[in-house]
Amino acid sequence: MHKLVAVFCLSALLYPNLTQAAPGHLMPENGSPLRLVLVEDGNAIPQQLSDGGLIGAGVISLLGASAISWWAHDSDTALYNASALVDVGLAMALTNAITFPVKSLLSRARPYTYSENYPGTGDKAYSEYQQNDAYHSFPSGHTSNTAAFMFSLATTAAYHMPEFESRTWIVGGLYGLATAATLMVAEMRVQGGYHFYSDVFTGGLIGIVCGIITPMLHHKLLGSSEESNTSNATIGLAHTQDSSVLTFGGRF
Repeated sequence: MHKLVAVFCLSALLYPNLTQAAPGHLMPENGSPLRLVLVEDGNAIPQQLSDGGLIGAGVISLLGASAISWWAHDSDTALYNASALVDVGLAMALTNAITFPVKSLLSRARPYTYSENYPGTGDKAYSEYQQNDAYHSFPSGHTSNTAAFMFSLATTAAYHMPEFESRTWIVGGLYGLATAATLMVAEMRVQGGYHFYSDVFTGGLIGIVCGIITPMLHHKLLGSSEESNTSNATIGLAHTQDSSVLTFGGRF
């Protein structure tokens, strides 16, 4: 958590105009193209690709985690708390618990608000939703959630396939797919005019950290809990010629 706070502070130093009180009054971030494609150029492809990437990541992650949970535990509901689905769910919960409060706190203007035509009129007008969502640029929720879905799946797979022959290839492939999906969604969010590069970089970092660390901590805590539950205690009554003695024994 301290590392994430440090990242936010570093981002604020690198991008002093991180929070925008009025769009167009300050120069937009250097290096991030202002692609006003959705409304002004009539090109919805970047938005469709970023939405599709996020939805696809969610479907792959949930189906993959379900399959891993069933395969690893043979549908034993008693072990549900250790399942891959729980790992993914916890990672997503933590990711969104960080992403959306930061969005509201910093209230950074999205790139499309720098257009001279914003909010526009007629067929060039930005929708009511886009105007209401204009100050939630940092960090990118699409990117953080895509990363959290995919990296948590790859990490939990590593824990649930300890003796599987192709474990290395499968886990490596999942991490590769996670990286590719995160980069694609991040770039499409920039190209669609919804985010600056610092937005998607920070969003991706949040999702990656939560997607990897959460399953690791979850299984570490489960391991500690299982160790504490392995203690065996015995109680008995020992008889001698003159008396009976109550005895205790065991491993704690």
